[in-house]
Amino acid sequence: MSSAGPTRALLDAIRSFLEHPVGRISVGRLHDAARAALAVAAAQVFLSADTLAKQRREHPELTEADYLLLPSVLETPDLVLEWQGLRVAVLRTGAHDLIAIVKATAERHETYVVSFRRTERKDVLRMVRKGRIIFGDATGWPRR
Repeated sequence: MSSAGPTRALLDAIRSFLEHPVGRISVGRLHDAARAALAVAAAQVFLSADTLAKQRREHPELTEADYLLLPSVLETPDLVLEWQGLRVAVLRTGAHDLIAIVKATAERHETYVVSFRRTERKDVLRMVRKGRIIFGDATGWPRR
């Protein structure tokens, strides 16, 4: 897995999708532990226009800058949890602690972001109690 971060082309594509959401877009590569938990070979994660519309309704506080962090949240999370069947939760600390819920299709050929939001320590600890940590450590969350 590359640690170089998202490319300018990927960030530009995400900006364009945020302005004109049609279909779906690849928003990054999923961390190896998350892919293994979902039993998917493909690293690419998609965000659909429908999910983005839902995100904008339910999480209007998210900015373009937050969405541009999505590739880093997916590829280099601080914590990955198994979450509700064919889903994983990937979390990353930063100016805002962020969580993305990623779902594998039933055939396990593709993965999609189904939720992306800011989070807080109490939410992370609740999720740790309900899920199973497969990467990282929730002790002292967030790490600042």
